[in-house]
Amino acid sequence: GGSRRCARAQGRAPHEKERRCPAQSWKHPPWGCQGTEARGLPAARPPPAGMSGGEGGKAMSAVRELVATERSYCGSLRHMLATYHQPLRDAQYKLQPLLLEQDVDCIFGNAEDLLVINTQLLQDLESRLAAPVPPGEPAPRVGDIMKRTAPLLQLYEKYVRNYERSAARLAECQQGKGRATVDFAAFLER
Repeated sequence: GGSRRCARAQGRAPHEKERRCPAQSWKHPPWGCQGTEARGLPAARPPPAGMSGGEGGKAMSAVRELVATERSYCGSLRHMLATYHQPLRDAQYKLQPLLLEQDVDCIFGNAEDLLVINTQLLQDLESRLAAPVPPGEPAPRVGDIMKRTAPLLQLYEKYVRNYERSAARLAECQQGKGRATVDFAAFLER
């Protein structure tokens, strides 16, 4: 798949490249490249008294970027599931489904599980960012949130293991191989 970090975090100009979802049938908009205020995140807090703007500003900027990236990623997953996965699932109940159920499962893998985990991570991070920072701290601490979430991120191992198979199955379906219908190609173009 693509990196989940925004363009600026990767050291390249925004919008230089678009990332693709696991199924590679649609492109993610580079939402992570807008300013934090445009995404509804709080403006940077001033550094604590006696601290240069460097440490406090960098720490806060890192936390805000983490929240913004997670928000963008969750939005992209939601969009993919709502636009492609759910309609393909719903089509299973028609006389002529666009894809077989096992093709849909293979292409989308555990994307729904990943959305649940990342949505919870985002909610935890946003709550922490909205909470007052204790005196003397340059930015909200998020290490405990990441530590608590880390074991759940093992679901990405399954995603990575199945990525090649998923991409190959999508390519087969796009070419009309197997039980995929001509309507599937039109579905992807919408």
